[in-house]
Amino acid sequence: EGGLSDPSNTCEVATQPLPPELPSNVTVDDIQPHSLRISWTMEDESDVNMVSVCEVSWREINEEDSSEDAPGKPAWSTEQDDSEEWNTKEVRRDGETKGDYSCQISKLHANTLYAVQVRGTNGGGEGPWSPAVMQRT
Repeated sequence: EGGLSDPSNTCEVATQPLPPELPSNVTVDDIQPHSLRISWTMEDESDVNMVSVCEVSWREINEEDSSEDAPGKPAWSTEQDDSEEWNTKEVRRDGETKGDYSCQISKLHANTLYAVQVRGTNGGGEGPWSPAVMQRT
């Protein structure tokens, strides 16, 4: 015989956040012989997709490298891949942060060209890396 059954148990569902958007306004606003201060903005931070940690990565750029090994490819790349070593520092979101972040990277070599990139991460994953900012100490 047909009819209604007892209702099932309650099921709670939580939507995961989306990974953060691309950082914007990545700038170097303090240049010292052995350190750089990087500032950036994480746009569209809502309560759901809020950034929990930003990663700042940098590496030296050797301007004298030759590109004979990979014709058509620059001698150095600003894109992160496993073949190059990047240094990374995490910047955690604090209660005061409203989308504007900054980070001091130190122990750099004087008069050296660096590529710096930034991305945000949260429970939804890793956001995209910003385009590299090039700066000489």
